[in-house]
Amino acid sequence: MLGKRLKELRGKRTQAEIADHLHIQRANYSHYENGRAEPNLKTLVDIADFFGVSLDFLLGRTNESHGWEVSTQEKDYMMIDVTGLTKDDIQFIEQTVQFLRKKRGEGK
Repeated sequence: MLGKRLKELRGKRTQAEIADHLHIQRANYSHYENGRAEPNLKTLVDIADFFGVSLDFLLGRTNESHGWEVSTQEKDYMMIDVTGLTKDDIQFIEQTVQFLRKKRGEGK
């Protein structure tokens, strides 16, 4: 089940991008996705944190990631590193994303 979830959560990102973020080898991440190896507990927690899901969801014990469904686009957005930004900076980013989504919706 872990491999299936990892493939589902990865979306359009590459294995290399995720492995780099997790500070592991791409081959190791590939093995996790393909069921050839299992990550240790620390790596499982890091993967769950990266994707913003619970360990239970990651391991297939529940179908609710955190009580909400996350689209592929939102998963990509979650990959943005906001370390060191202020709350005001993050609020500005969120407002900008909302503005762009509204703008795109009005053009249809």
